[in-house]
Amino acid sequence: MKRVAIDITHEVEHCFYPGKDFKSDDKIGLLKYLSNRGEMRAFAKGFAQAYIENFPNEKFDYEKLKALAIQTPAGQNYFGSFLDHKKQQIYREYCDLQLLHDLMVSLARKFTENFRAFETSPPLTTRQ
Repeated sequence: MKRVAIDITHEVEHCFYPGKDFKSDDKIGLLKYLSNRGEMRAFAKGFAQAYIENFPNEKFDYEKLKALAIQTPAGQNYFGSFLDHKKQQIYREYCDLQLLHDLMVSLARKFTENFRAFETSPPLTTRQ
């Protein structure tokens, strides 16, 4: 059930921030896909949803986020390959992999904090 909620969170984000299709083994195509703003937001919201579900009462922790994220193909890129210095050099003419990683962490942190703030806010009405 958790995976379904994460997938729904990802896809709903695309209603407001369209993503990009990726149907190839082309590495440059994959970079374009993963650097698309809509995809980044959608993956970050999915990672945040997973974080909240797995660590409901804990403050944001990068290592815990990374451990969850690398269980997915996209997370293996954002939190693995994008931190590889050799790959950063190889693909630097196409994009800044370190920057994509940093943006993903920033977005995931923001969405995790937003989800948590909503969950802990007082009731919106006093009527029962």
